Amino acid sequence: TNFWMFQMGVARMARYTCRYLEFNSLESRAYFAGLLHDIGKLLLLHLHPFGFEAVLDYSRREQVPLSVAEQAFLGATTREMAGHFAKAHGLRSSYGNVMRWVDDPQQCPVEDAVLVASVSLARELCRQNRVGWSGEALRDQPRPIAETPGWTILRERIFPSFNLEKFEAEAHAECRELKQMLHGRFGLAAPA
Repeated sequence: TNFWMFQMGVARMARYTCRYLEFNSLESRAYFAGLLHDIGKLLLLHLHPFGFEAVLDYSRREQVPLSVAEQAFLGATTREMAGHFAKAHGLRSSYGNVMRWVDDPQQCPVEDAVLVASVSLARELCRQNRVGWSGEALRDQPRPIAETPGWTILRERIFPSFNLEKFEAEAHAECRELKQMLHGRFGLAAPA
């Protein structure tokens, strides 16, 4: 349940980010990409039902990122698996790029950089605000938006007068409301 809440949260926050930053043409694709971004974990669960649990346990015990544990156990990351899955099943390359590069948007092809960065930032916001559960350990001190990999790309595409502090405060407030909604504490609103 918490994994699905995380997926839904990332989708909603990716759309919110695109809307707020006025990347209006990307809103619907960002939403869908947010839903798909962690499909590699589902692939791992399908292929090796106990593999994901072993990877999580190793990651926690050794205090290493999931990608390091995945590489140690599988010889590949779930991000790489998802990228291959997307290509093999004919998904749009932009969705494959989100699945593959959401943790490192600076490595994705330039034509999908804004989409990948928007989902990456949404993912970071949901993790910081504990909207669902991504499977990854939280940092002791969350990093400001300005220091996230997604923002390094997005900041180059906004107006110089953009108020990052206001956006950050409003995005965190949106995450808190979203978290309440996903936990059933508010009536479910239809997606915009």
